[in-house]
Amino acid sequence: MVTAEDMQDKKGPDFFILGLPRSGTTLLEQMLDAHSEIAVCPEMSTGKTLWRLNAESTLRDQWKSLLLVNALYQRARTFKDPILPCLAHQALRSFTYPISTGEWFSPLIREYVGEKKANLYGEKTPENTFFIPALNRAFPGSKYLLILRNPFDLVLSLCEAWAFHKKIRITDALLLHFAENTKRGLHELFIRQRLRNLDSLTITYEDLVRKPDQTLTEICTFLGLEFEPGMKDFQFRKEYTGGKEAMKFLLGRLDEPLTDQRIDRSLDILSAEQIGMLHRYLSPEIHALPYTFPNIQVRIPLFLLIRVYWAKLKFFLRLFYLEELKNKLRFQVHYYAIRLLSEGPIKNYFYKNLKHRPSDWVVS
Repeated sequence: MVTAEDMQDKKGPDFFILGLPRSGTTLLEQMLDAHSEIAVCPEMSTGKTLWRLNAESTLRDQWKSLLLVNALYQRARTFKDPILPCLAHQALRSFTYPISTGEWFSPLIREYVGEKKANLYGEKTPENTFFIPALNRAFPGSKYLLILRNPFDLVLSLCEAWAFHKKIRITDALLLHFAENTKRGLHELFIRQRLRNLDSLTITYEDLVRKPDQTLTEICTFLGLEFEPGMKDFQFRKEYTGGKEAMKFLLGRLDEPLTDQRIDRSLDILSAEQIGMLHRYLSPEIHALPYTFPNIQVRIPLFLLIRVYWAKLKFFLRLFYLEELKNKLRFQVHYYAIRLLSEGPIKNYFYKNLKHRPSDWVVS
């Protein structure tokens, strides 16, 4: 049981839910949030934001705090959740700078947990999987819950979501495009072993769906809690503030009973050539996963092999990292601009799209 002293001393989330997009992170979030002692915050992308701001350990001034709270709010506002007024209150708090990242988050976490009448605080953001070192530097005492899913099903689900949004068909190129994100996550987890020596627990989507009682009991034990049967009453808990049609397609199955009908769908929908293509591209990362993959003996056409090895070369060169660096640079330029020019005549340009006045954060 978490004591009042523990609550007062919180210097970061008790745990993070990690996992690649479409791997079941939201299902796990809603199950845990249904526990009477757990409050799980929806996606804020804390790890990525702290990394972009160079704020993994310290917030040096009010301008960095301003950018941080704005970024967290922008990400979280898709969902109707108590974190939004809590972030508004956080924006209005006064801090003495520099302040450690954990100390900055402490009042935000205490307020959120209090609003939800819980004891433990967790955050679910799939993107955090790519920024585990940043999270560990900011919150060295946090635990990590990792949920895995069959990578072929995962890539198919990502493609289906994008194809629905863009009203296009699923092609080999689209499969390889989304397989890159999957390969990157698996590389972080199993080749670079980002969770090594950290307090972590790994489960699978398949076990969560097929053996929910056993899997949730294992998670509760990991978190120091007792399993509650009400954790399986997760339906109709997720609410959105915008984009409801798209969110209904993406997350609408949260309102349905648990079913294993979406397990191994890729074997029925993707061709043998496409499965073989993905297997070649996702190797060697997928061999570290707790799955037995079908031994499909199929000859992949030369043009597909060329496409696969070109994609593997781009991954080896880490070209995807250039986009991350560009976004980090954008955050840094914005920070130094508002810091140096906040009183100048062009300050309104750099304040554009930022909630920077106390009146911007008034909540009812």
